[in-house]
Amino acid sequence: MSLAQFIYTEVLKPRPLRALTNALLLRLIPAVTRVGAATVHLDPDDPVLSGAVALRVYEPGELSFFQKHCRGDMTLVDVGANIGLYTVLAMHNLTAIGRIVAVEPRL
Repeated sequence: MSLAQFIYTEVLKPRPLRALTNALLLRLIPAVTRVGAATVHLDPDDPVLSGAVALRVYEPGELSFFQKHCRGDMTLVDVGANIGLYTVLAMHNLTAIGRIVAVEPRL
């Protein structure tokens, strides 16, 4: 667990402190950031996911695995795509034959 993950999950457990931190994160989150070769447009209303991506603490192990193994002409199905982080990374890793299907259900 990184220091940033520890702070957010353990130190900021009290709701008022977490709410204050989320409000601060919403002011600091850029509209766009880069993850590897990909340009990612962040959700300005989501301090958790967008904040973690902007601070480079979002799923580091999963991102490393994905970058290593998502290659060539495979088909990627990104169910629960949210901001499309894995979708946009796949756009840079797959060949012209590769396919991407991204789905984000809305209630």
